Amino acid sequence: MIKNVFAWSVFAPTYQFKSITNVTPMFLLKNGIMALIVDKDETLMGTGENLIRPEIANWVKGIRNAGIKVVISSNSARVGAVKKCSKELGVEYVLCGPAYIWGKPWISGFTKALKILGSTPCETAVIGDQLMTDIWGGNCAKLRTILVQPLSGKDRIITKLTGRLIERWILRGLSKRMLLPCCLQE
Repeated sequence: MIKNVFAWSVFAPTYQFKSITNVTPMFLLKNGIMALIVDKDETLMGTGENLIRPEIANWVKGIRNAGIKVVISSNSARVGAVKKCSKELGVEYVLCGPAYIWGKPWISGFTKALKILGSTPCETAVIGDQLMTDIWGGNCAKLRTILVQPLSGKDRIITKLTGRLIERWILRGLSKRMLLPCCLQE
């Protein structure tokens, strides 16, 4: 059982939003965030979706128009889908980990993303829907982290059986220890 507040804090997001589209350029710039590392699955695209939702495409366009750099970070084995998403949004991507499976939370993918962005950790944030990959990895890489709710809620079986079950337990622990930021709606 994890009792130490420091141990719990590795899973605590810096910010929390209901949706990625609620993360505004004004919020990012106000907080000194000039670059984003964004998860693909369930953050930019729902599981099983082949097309990028118009509101997500518009969000990325607005972020980029504000001068904020964006790179997609994915540990998906579906490399073609990551490349397609990247091309459609006009941003670069990083594939994390060996064979792109279980790459996050290891920091190597975040380090590669920082090089592509040409940014420092203090001006970069990670946006993702999973505590066990996006948030934990971003925190280990000394980045600010933004937790958003999954787009479709239709996780792949491995995510359901491992990540989401553990995640619910961690979310309760973070909330109990008041380490979970309030959900922001802008």
